[in-house]
Amino acid sequence: MSGPDSPENREPLPGAEQPAPTGEPYDLPVGGEVIGTPPPSPADPKPTGTTWPDVMGIIAMILGAIGILSKMGTILYPVFRPFALRVISRSTPPGTIESFLGFLPDTMVVMISGLIEMALAVLLLIGGYLLKSRRRQGIQLLRIWAWISIPWAVLETGFASMMVRRILPSLPHVGSWDWPVGGFVHVGIFFGLMVSLAVPIFILAWFGSRSISSETAGWVE
Repeated sequence: MSGPDSPENREPLPGAEQPAPTGEPYDLPVGGEVIGTPPPSPADPKPTGTTWPDVMGIIAMILGAIGILSKMGTILYPVFRPFALRVISRSTPPGTIESFLGFLPDTMVVMISGLIEMALAVLLLIGGYLLKSRRRQGIQLLRIWAWISIPWAVLETGFASMMVRRILPSLPHVGSWDWPVGGFVHVGIFFGLMVSLAVPIFILAWFGSRSISSETAGWVE
């Protein structure tokens, strides 16, 4: 039998701790943490994602803005044409400007060409902005721009080559030069065609890849 002074019946001394049941957490007396509960861990950093939409979007916006500014002169061609002809006639040999005018394209053709190219530049600008905003509409606009730009670049190159073939033989002193002017001009035209085709072909190939398509599938419209 256990008496009044047995260990089971003794009153705990002041400040003494009672043992906690095995397997259960208990609180420390002062400022302690609950034993058995894992400490709070910092939140895992969220993935930042890829940055190619920002880079491509900004480049497209810059190219679109440059295209808009550069084609304003083409649209205003009828206004500046008389002034430009006076300036050219003062710095060229007699008879040059007269022969040159006969081969210039019609004013309306120049204006329509400028309007088409400005519309493409606006499409590129808007598409770049939407792409930077992670909108799927930006991809669609850039694809439309690319599909239109490829045949347009080929058409412009053919027209420029035809104009060179018509103008060069009529210019004075060209036939007496030792180096082939037409050959150098056509090489420059071909190089310009390659540059004009590089960007739209790259855009079509980039957005046509499976990895990019799967990444942009969750973007908002």
